[in-house]
Amino acid sequence: MDARCLICGLPKVAEHHPTARIAGDHSPYLDPELHLPVCHDDHELLGDDQKRMVDLEPTLSDELATVLDWLEVRLRRLAVFGGRCAEAMVNETLKACVADLAQHLDRWADELARAIAGLDRAHPAWRTIPEVHG
Repeated sequence: MDARCLICGLPKVAEHHPTARIAGDHSPYLDPELHLPVCHDDHELLGDDQKRMVDLEPTLSDELATVLDWLEVRLRRLAVFGGRCAEAMVNETLKACVADLAQHLDRWADELARAIAGLDRAHPAWRTIPEVHG
């Protein structure tokens, strides 16, 4: 059986990485093993979503970026991906479930961002602990 686009059901022409690249067009994927089948048009649309997200995110490629920072990025990117998928779904029950999941992912990212900000304020040296870096 031919693979179909996860969003619209057309034949798959690409594998989309929902957590995107670390930074920029030529950097490695954040999660190279996580990829999903999509058609050309949906791949372009999802790529546009990711470019907007990356433009809004803080630069995390420096030595102070932690596993927690990257987890927040992953949650936000998956929330956007889930929201885009929910928009295109025809099955109303599944659409509502995926939209709810996307909202939860975004809320968890907000909670994590608050925790990171609290750590930065109260214990700025936490970012230098070797175990908090991937």
